[in-house]
Amino acid sequence: MAFDGYSLVFFMLTIIIMPIIILTSWDYAFGSIKEYVGLLVLTELLLILVFTVLDLFYFYIFFESVLIPMVITIFR
Repeated sequence: MAFDGYSLVFFMLTIIIMPIIILTSWDYAFGSIKEYVGLLVLTELLLILVFTVLDLFYFYIFFESVLIPMVITIFR
């Protein structure tokens, strides 16, 4: 796990955008707010792993695992 030029930019973008997403969608979260914020934090963690991994196999695993909390967030 390391940073290169592109991954550092995407890492910083993820860190900056996620709190903005949580704050702007606070009123629109249907059901449990804990579940919604938990799924967004899990998505952020997996995105950070995607951007910091150097091995192509782990990149594929983490990239595909980002889809699970995103689908749950969209379709609930």
